[in-house]
This record gives sequence, C-alpha cells and structure tokens, in this order.
Amino acid sequence: MFINVGTDTPRIASNDRARATPEEAMSVLKKTIAYYGTYTIDEPSKTIVPKVEGSTFANLIGGPEQKRVITAISADEMRFINPRTPAGETLEFVWKRAK
Repeated sequence: MFINVGTDTPRIASNDRARATPEEAMSVLKKTIAYYGTYTIDEPSKTIVPKVEGSTFANLIGGPEQKRVITAISADEMRFINPRTPAGETLEFVWKRAK
C-alpha cells in the first residue's frame, strides 16, 4: 500500500469531510493519493513497477505501467523517484525497513 499526503493539505473548516466546500475538496484531492497492489523490481533497469489494484485515483487501476526509478538501496532503506507525474514534478520517496 502506498499513501502520499502533502504536508500542506488543508483542514476542512466544518470538521466533516462529507461537508467540505468544493474548494477544500479540490485542494485535498490535489495533495493526496493512495493505491495498493503488488509490485515487481527490475534489477537491470533499477526500477520498481507497481501493479495498481485499487486507488483513490481510479484511472491508475489496470492503467499504463508506472515505473519508479531506484536511486539508492541498502539493507534498511530504499530511495526511488517517480520521474513523470501529471504535474511534471519529480517526486522522491524513501522506504525504510520496519523494525
């Protein structure tokens, strides 16, 4: 499972997510993504390829291949980037082994 929430995601003034204003809802939507499924690692190309089975953005389910590029890996940590986001940003992620 992968969940990404922006650090500047706004609070909902009514304190009820079902009563968010259209502006509040859009702001939350733009800063939050979650999906789950399986993934494979392609060692020669140093990429992770998730197979999205469910998502808060349903367009990802069964959609085109989503490659993530591994930038560093150790026994306790893996760093990777998503080089092609819809907004044209490069996102960096760090996964740490649970202890």
